[in-house]
This record gives sequence, structure tokens and C-alpha cells, in this order.
Amino acid sequence: MLFLLINILFTDSLQSQQLKSPFYEGIINKNIATLEIKKTLLDLKKKAILEKDSILLTKTLISISAYERSKINYEQAFINAGEALYISKKLKSDLLIAKSNEEFGVLLYMYKQEKEAEKHLTAAHKIFTSLYKKNKLGIKDLYQSNYNLVLLSQLKKDPIGLEKYVSYCDTILNQNHLSKKYNALLNEKRASVFQWNLNYSKALKLLYNSANTLENLPNQDKVFKNFLFIVYGRIANIHHLSANKFLANKFYNKAVTLKDYTGENTFYQYFIYKKYALLLAELNQYAKAYSYEAKSNALGHTYWNPRNQKNSSFISIKNQFKNNLENQKKELNKKQLEVTTIKNKLLQLKVLMLFVVLILLIIITIVFYRVKSLKHEKIEKDSEKLIQIKNKELTYNTLQLIEKERMLTEFSTFLKENYNNTHSKLFLKRIHKNSSTLWEAFNNRFKEQNIGFYEKLQKKIPHLTSADLKLCALIKLNFSGKEMSYLLGISHGSVNVARHRLRKKLKLSKEINLTEFMNTI
Repeated sequence: MLFLLINILFTDSLQSQQLKSPFYEGIINKNIATLEIKKTLLDLKKKAILEKDSILLTKTLISISAYERSKINYEQAFINAGEALYISKKLKSDLLIAKSNEEFGVLLYMYKQEKEAEKHLTAAHKIFTSLYKKNKLGIKDLYQSNYNLVLLSQLKKDPIGLEKYVSYCDTILNQNHLSKKYNALLNEKRASVFQWNLNYSKALKLLYNSANTLENLPNQDKVFKNFLFIVYGRIANIHHLSANKFLANKFYNKAVTLKDYTGENTFYQYFIYKKYALLLAELNQYAKAYSYEAKSNALGHTYWNPRNQKNSSFISIKNQFKNNLENQKKELNKKQLEVTTIKNKLLQLKVLMLFVVLILLIIITIVFYRVKSLKHEKIEKDSEKLIQIKNKELTYNTLQLIEKERMLTEFSTFLKENYNNTHSKLFLKRIHKNSSTLWEAFNNRFKEQNIGFYEKLQKKIPHLTSADLKLCALIKLNFSGKEMSYLLGISHGSVNVARHRLRKKLKLSKEINLTEFMNTI
């Protein structure tokens, strides 16, 4: 059962870290002795509490969490990170909220709680990006935030996310001329995508490049050289998968002989020892295989055995942030109960006054809108009457124009038939030139008096043609078929056909009068 639990926690792809250290906040000296780190941080915490310095306290809690994380003491790491997040939210400091979210998210990432980790890390990244755009954040924090999302994508086996955030990290490195050693870490991430796609040759090429860069770093660059353990382990694992036992043995051996300077490799030592023991057994080196199996089991028991009292709180994460929120709610509830009686009396009085004011406002509003409504109704009725009067005038004038046009047509015909000379031709041309078409004159007047008629009609019945619209206007004014034929320049029979087609388009039953329908528009 123990090994089953551990196999759930670890995947074949090692998840490298390179996370923020206890020194990142700059509140303790980097040259301090390792044994003094925790004591110094705890002293700073006491000082911050005594001086009521919430900013220093938040930074110290984040640093303590980072220290406990490096020592695989997750209970204390979660407690301090949770408390930092709680205090930073009370302070409403964007930078400290982001840093606290980041540390809390990193812990969840280490414990492989992907969804929760993503929630906190993306919240932190959003704030970091915003602060950087406002020149309130250094490039180092922005790079680390992107790198955290690279790690999360690697854990989730999300190639799209991984390539996206690796690309962001690359851009930051290139724009700020940062050291090539950072690329060694990114190459290890890129190798994961090729390994997932079973392209072992390309994965190995990137990992060998990483190894070469890190091997040539000066010895004092311990943090980066410590990463060689991860790279060697990755190379050995891929060779093992590729059935190249000789090279797998070589790089497993190189990994296990490295010294862990930061304490971050404890997680991966279990994994490497377990894999190395399997390879040694395949090579018939049983004594050595047993030795590394024992080392792996010892790490498993020390850090991940749920029966181990030291680790009971590690298996069930204690979320101090949530506990603090619950405590805060309880305190607020207690205080609210103490003032409820006084507030209730004041509230009752306010409610009564508001009720009276509300009733008065309702009455005033009703009266106001009633008067306004009556005025509006009167204006509408007057407007409708005016439109009807104008439409009657338009109809009368149009009929007179029709009669005049008919007389002019007859006169023109008479001249053509009886006086076909130069003088009469000039006279006819003059008549034709100086008179506009009857329909244009009518339509211009109609649109002036019936504003929006065509638009409302088309909105109600789309896909009406221009001929349909002309017909609708004439129907609205109750023109006869003969008058319509003259105005539209078509035969009386064509008018009847057009009316029939229009009814179909309007989907009107026989009972509905076409003129009455047009008057509703």
C-alpha cells in the first residue's frame, strides 16, 4: 500500500523545481549558516509581531514556508504559507497577495494537487503581470511566475501550456540578457514534450545540452549544479526506456553520487533509487539493487508512510489559511451578535421612515406618470388625427394630379396626331422636361407625412420588394385599383395580381381587410 501511494505521487517524468528559496525575500543574509536559517527567521517573526509590522511578518512567513518546504516539512510549510496569505489579504497588498498565493500554489504543486495549485499560481501570475506592466515589479519575479506555470504544465503533462510558458521564459531571458544556465532548466522542460511523444532522441539531445551547461558552471553555483541530479535522472530514465542499459546505468550512477546542496532532491532520490534498483536487478547486480531498494524504502517510510506519526499531517494537508478565515468569521459573528439589539431598534425606525417616504414617492410617481401618460395619449391622438387629415389631403391632391396628368397625356397625344410640326415637338419636349413623374411627387409627400412607415413595415415583414412597398403605401391611402394602375404604370389586372401576392407574403387570412392592416403599421 505504501508503494502504491508513492507511485501515485510520482510519475515517470521527474518534475524539476528550482523554486524560490528562504533567501528570496532578502530579509536574511545568504551567507548565514544553514543551521541558523530557521532560528533567524523565527526571531524575525517574533520581532514583526512585537512591532506589529504586518509587511515584515508576511515576508517572514513566506520565507519560513520556503525553508520548511525545502526540508520536506509540509505541515509547517502549509501553516506559514496559509497565514501569509491570510495576512496579505487583510493588508490588501497586491504584491504580498501574489507572493503568498505563489508559495501556497507551489506547495500544492509539490503535493500534486493540480487544480488547487493552478488556481493559486494563476492568481499570483495575473497580479505579477499587472504589477510588471506598471513598473512595480522586477523581471526576476515575472520570470519565476512564468517558470512556476511551466512546472505546473509539466506536472499536468500539458504540452501546449508547457510550450507557451517556456516561450514566455525564453523571451524574458533574451530581452534581459540573462545567463544561459536558465536555458539549461528550460531545455529539461522542453525534453518532456518529446518524451511524451516517444521522441527519445530529441529529448536526449536537449537533456545532454542541459547537462553540458550545468557541468561547466563554477562550483560555487551550487543551486544550478544541484539541478544536475534531475537531468542525469531524466537521461538515465530515457535510456532505460530505450533498453540502453549501459548508458542508463552510467547516468543513474552519476545521479546518485551527486551531493544535494539545497535539500530539494529528496523527492527525486526516492524515485531514482527505486528505478536504479530495478535496473541493477536486470543487470544481475542483486546486492547493489537491494541496497538502493532499501534506501528508497527508507525515504518512503520517512516522508510518505501515513502510519509514521511525523507524516500524518503531511498526508492530510492542514490548510491554515482556511482555518484563519473560519476563526475570523467566528469573531465577526460574535461581535455582530453584541450589536444586533442596538442596530435592530435603529433599523426599525429607519424602516418606518423609509416606508413613509417610499409611499409618498410611489404616490408622486403614480400621479406624475398618469399626467404624463394622459399628455402622451393626447399628443398621439392629435398626431394620428393630423396624419389622417394630411393623408386625405395627399390623396385628394394626388387624384387631382392624376387627372391633370391624364389631361396632359391626352393633350400630348392630340398634338402628336394633329400638329406634327417643329413647334409642337418643341412644346411637347418642354412639357416632358419640366414635369416630374407622378409617383416621385406622391412618394416624397407620403414619406414626409408617414415617417418610418416603410421601415416599420420591413421590420415586421422582411423581404418586401420596392414594388410591394409602393403598393402598401397606396393601399394605406385607400386608392382604387384603377388609380393604383395609373400611379404605378401597370395594368388594372396586374394591380389585382400584385395585391394577391402581397396578401400571401403578409400571410393574411381572407377575413382581414388589407387597408385596415396597413393602417395598423
